[in-house]
Amino acid sequence: MHKTFPIVKIMNVSSYLKKVENHCSNLLRHELSNKLKFHNYNHTTEVVKFCSRIIKNLELGDEERESILIAAWFHDT
Repeated sequence: MHKTFPIVKIMNVSSYLKKVENHCSNLLRHELSNKLKFHNYNHTTEVVKFCSRIIKNLELGDEERESILIAAWFHDT
């Protein structure tokens, strides 16, 4: 099993978001074409990390923050 991405520990995250992280991590690590050089697990975790930093400074509800992080995880799957 892979290490939990640190962003998940920063925020109060729902179990659904954790499932999204696990699903996307699995897809990006094991089912992604080798032809894709830039859009991979490392790229996606960077996008999630930067989205987390941005949304910490915005006055958003939990549901809005969660939606943004879900979009970040899925953006290259």
